[in-house]
Amino acid sequence: MMRKLTCYCSVAALVAGAGFAGNAMADEQRIADLEERLEALEADPATGDGIRFGGALRFNARYDDTDSAGGQASRDSGGDIDFDTFRVNVDGRQDNITFAAEYRWYDGRDFLHTGWVGYDFTDTTTVRLGQQRVAFGLQPYQSNNFWFSGNYYVGFEDKHAIGLALDHQAGPLAIDAGIFTNPPAGLSGDSFHYSTGVGPDSDREDETLAHEEQNQFYARAAYTFDHNESASTEVGLSGMYGELYNNDTRDEGDSTAYALHVNGQYDRWNIMAQYLSYDHDPDVSDGFSDDVLNMSIEGFNYAAPAEADVITFNVAYDLPVEFGPVSNLRFYNDYSTIRQKSTDDRSSALNVTGMAITAGNIYTYVDVIRGKNMPFVGAQGYALQGDSDVRDDWETIFNINVGYYF
Repeated sequence: MMRKLTCYCSVAALVAGAGFAGNAMADEQRIADLEERLEALEADPATGDGIRFGGALRFNARYDDTDSAGGQASRDSGGDIDFDTFRVNVDGRQDNITFAAEYRWYDGRDFLHTGWVGYDFTDTTTVRLGQQRVAFGLQPYQSNNFWFSGNYYVGFEDKHAIGLALDHQAGPLAIDAGIFTNPPAGLSGDSFHYSTGVGPDSDREDETLAHEEQNQFYARAAYTFDHNESASTEVGLSGMYGELYNNDTRDEGDSTAYALHVNGQYDRWNIMAQYLSYDHDPDVSDGFSDDVLNMSIEGFNYAAPAEADVITFNVAYDLPVEFGPVSNLRFYNDYSTIRQKSTDDRSSALNVTGMAITAGNIYTYVDVIRGKNMPFVGAQGYALQGDSDVRDDWETIFNINVGYYF
């Protein structure tokens, strides 16, 4: 889990291979080289007319310096290098009909990541049906690093679900809307699916952790102000309303969320800022808590606050280089904090300082991950209401992820 893959198809993989330098990558020769590679790929008769295939193979090296059993084991062994992900993907077009599919294999588990068909009504308006990324807040990601931001762990970054979505791009204005009836494909009533979301814990002892997302409506509007050839600022507003189904009682609660975001590209600098607020209001019987919900992702379950504000602030800088195969270095610091609404002293924070290295079709993250009261950082979790262990100390993981995209 916690795997950020930067593209759905081989064309996007080549874009990733060319570097994430944004408007700073205005070097005409780099653009010409990239266009030549894309044209060669699209003209390849082996892929068929309008169909493209791609994939990725990733490995992960980690040194866990946290105060946990896993951290102690990692220090004793000097760190670990493991298989991370293998994925295959295909997308294409026939007249106005488009489609995309992607499947991923991890160590001991595998999932459908993407699977949709779409129709282009006009050059600016597209409708897609199937499992796809939900447009909410900063897009496509709310972070630069491998570990994502705090938004990911409460179900609002790289969110995937099954439903019907529409996107409309009219010059600087982008409008997205969708109704998502079901969580991502996987084992029914369990956590074996891609994307983080509210889902039932199969090992639950009571109805507190029996809720599941369904029939969620998302809407997003964003406007981009172009200041000059190398500077632009996007501002946006997103909203969500949906149902929470209790698998034990068969009663329904509801969920609401909204986000305000700014995404600025200023020559080689990129700045992302977002304020997100969510409220899950589950329907539970008397005597059971409605302050805690179960989050499920890729076979993992953990308790999370039902109501919180998430503040995100990221800064990144792109440095084009010519060092052997290395063409670009992106330096970044991503910070997010989750502040529970039910109590004042149980906030969580995640800060990732790192560098992304582009070398042809190889993309590498080098991250220092620091967390406080964050899941998957040592033995930590959210310090929920009623918990006696509220941590004030930060714990650290050193992580390197190397991926080859083809």
